[in-house]
Amino acid sequence: MNRTTSKLLLVQMSRAIAIFFVLVGHANSLFYARFDYNWFHIAEWERTGGVDFFFVVSGFMIVFVYHKYTGNITKSKEFLLKRLIRIFPLYWLMLLTAIFLYEMFPNVGKMQPLTAIDLFNNLFLTTRTPLLDVTWSLSYILFFYFVFFLYLCVPRVWKFIIPTWFLLILIAQFFYENNEVFLLSFNHIEIGFGCFVAYMTYQNLIKYEKVWLLIGLAGFLFIWCNNIYHFTQVNFMFMYSVFSMFILIGIIGMERNFSYKLPASVTLLGDASYSIYICHGPLIQLYMLIFLWMNLDDMFNLLFLMVGTIVLSTVSSMIIYLTLERPMTKYLQVKLLKQTLIKNKITSKEPLLKKIE
Repeated sequence: MNRTTSKLLLVQMSRAIAIFFVLVGHANSLFYARFDYNWFHIAEWERTGGVDFFFVVSGFMIVFVYHKYTGNITKSKEFLLKRLIRIFPLYWLMLLTAIFLYEMFPNVGKMQPLTAIDLFNNLFLTTRTPLLDVTWSLSYILFFYFVFFLYLCVPRVWKFIIPTWFLLILIAQFFYENNEVFLLSFNHIEIGFGCFVAYMTYQNLIKYEKVWLLIGLAGFLFIWCNNIYHFTQVNFMFMYSVFSMFILIGIIGMERNFSYKLPASVTLLGDASYSIYICHGPLIQLYMLIFLWMNLDDMFNLLFLMVGTIVLSTVSSMIIYLTLERPMTKYLQVKLLKQTLIKNKITSKEPLLKKIE
């Protein structure tokens, strides 16, 4: 892929849009629970498709960026450490913030007393019912990181294990409709779809990108309309994931000819996507508390308040990214990866931060 494509500007922007749909869904659900306000009945939808697209894009990004390190043990360890640094520090801060909010303001939401085991499972994402609702998906992303790490270390073995595992998941989906086993969850297949798109990209197999993009967008539109008007019964997760893959194929194909510079605000939105994803839940509830305290629900239309909550939560998350996540991640990468870089005998005069991808 050319230089422009390697920056993945459109992919970054699309990931931010996907997380925005997740944010809208959660905001609507909270407004429905608090004010009985249900915009387009989104609170009754099984899902908006945002998290499905997020899974597909996550699989693509990791394989596309790190596949070149296959068989390199040192780089494989760096990959895993950088992913853990990216996920856990901000997550832990928001988890503790959420616990504080629930303790100080019981009307924010109901929280069962946390045992030591509950706290451990929440801290290390080993629970299916996390305190921060949105972080259930991080368990799958984290597991994917470990599986991909093993593939990078021992590709000859894991290139057979992973397809076999995916096949078992598909078989389980066919025979067990309500399968709740983590290892056999279809969410792993969604991430796998993104890996497949990365493979297509490396092999230059992507053609007719506009057709794929239009089919994907039309598919999402059909599912959303079906959620509202109930035309027919569909497998939401499967359809969202397939159409997400089609959209991503279209976007990757368009990246090859994309030579425009995106506005700084749009680029920032993509860069801050993880902060938005992690932080928006507590922030939405915080702004809802403020609105209730100010009696704004009696003064303004609820749609206006929900849009305001979404905008404020997004902007606040971007500020958290700039002031907390980005500097904290860079600092930890320098501190924790410094010894690894020294062992690799990096002698270039470039600043250390530029050495860390």
